[in-house]
Amino acid sequence: MELRTDQAKNIAYIRLTGPLHSATILEAFDAAVADSGYRMGMVAFVASRKLEFGLSRMFEAFSADAKTKIAVFYAMAEAEAWLAE
Repeated sequence: MELRTDQAKNIAYIRLTGPLHSATILEAFDAAVADSGYRMGMVAFVASRKLEFGLSRMFEAFSADAKTKIAVFYAMAEAEAWLAE
């Protein structure tokens, strides 16, 4: 997992590689909200394949009552637009 924070945009970018499991998604989420640059209360997942998109959507659904808003996208531009709202 690679985590990069853009403080100017207030966005944490996480790159996941290799086999993806629900535990991997949870670890990525935990890393993003624990990062010192995280201040928004929003996390966007960007997935390039249907499997990752589906797993991330399940995480989003299970997290519906969380304080942090979560959304899943196929394109980075869509995710960044949502985060900028």
